[in-house]
Amino acid sequence: MQADKNELTPQELAWFRELKLLCETHHMEVSSDYEIACYALVCKGSTVKALSRMAKMKKLEREHNLSSIDSVTAYQTLAKLCPGMFAACGRDKQGNADADLQFSSTSQNAFHRPFQEAEKRPGRYLPPLLPPFTHSPPSSRQCTLKVLLDAFDASTASIHDVREGTSWLCNCNGMGWSNFSFEMEKKISMLYQDGYPIKIKAM
Repeated sequence: MQADKNELTPQELAWFRELKLLCETHHMEVSSDYEIACYALVCKGSTVKALSRMAKMKKLEREHNLSSIDSVTAYQTLAKLCPGMFAACGRDKQGNADADLQFSSTSQNAFHRPFQEAEKRPGRYLPPLLPPFTHSPPSSRQCTLKVLLDAFDASTASIHDVREGTSWLCNCNGMGWSNFSFEMEKKISMLYQDGYPIKIKAM
């Protein structure tokens, strides 16, 4: 009988146990053993990489006070600020997890001028995912990060999903250098490259 795909292999279990011990030693706050297992798998047993990614995620969560906002509020707020933008999760033909993101020109055109005013730099716009940053709770930045992290959570719902990786399908119609935000790219790329325990296998 084939082993359960959601069970850790002996090697992965050893990675998990080593990382869990280090988390306890370094007083690293974790939500569950599953979170530790995800980092162990994505980092392939490198405790240095795993602890670094954990620390970056905890710092981001504290900086943006993400625990203060719930998922429903985040989605409702972005729906008002960025009509037409959405983030959904599903599975491809092979049954692997995928995330679908809509960055259509419909939302972009409606926010060009506000983006320009928000960044205070002529010719620079933020894409629809990041509307003018507000500081009153819930801030647009909080909502954006919350929605993205929810999509990441949904894409890593099982050990098998974490092990196999996730694909991203993005509709970037209308997006170009004139409305691209390097600030956004730096923040979001950190999430999936050096922070959150997820493997992006295709984009």
